[in-house]
Amino acid sequence: MVESQALARDRAAASGAIVRGVEPADLKATPMIVGNIKAGSAAGFGRRPGGRRRGPGRPEARETLGLSPGDPISITSPSGSATAFGTLPIRKTYTIGGVFSVGMSEYDQAFIYMPLTQAQLFFGRDAAVDFIEVNSPIPTRRRL
Repeated sequence: MVESQALARDRAAASGAIVRGVEPADLKATPMIVGNIKAGSAAGFGRRPGGRRRGPGRPEARETLGLSPGDPISITSPSGSATAFGTLPIRKTYTIGGVFSVGMSEYDQAFIYMPLTQAQLFFGRDAAVDFIEVNSPIPTRRRL
């Protein structure tokens, strides 16, 4: 997973965000997100319109930014290229593929998911990741 802070902006407002880059299969295996998509779907996550997997993916945004599937979202990273005048932020516009709300305001207000390869490219990680998250099913009690 790649994770970084960014500024998310739609046409009318801006908000701080934590952008998580994950593999499409990993997002689809996260019921907390895909089970709480309120508009759109995760079906196109990691694919360009037309079904191809390369190129800009469609991020899954949290509900509180007020976006709908198909809306543009501009993401700005404060860590960009160094210039003679300081660091130049990186900004790119994506199209929202789905909107989720898990019911925890801190989570709903903070996270945006995008395909791992796009997050690596956007945040300048090359092929590196920031961390690996391991999830396991909750064990059930057995009677002996």
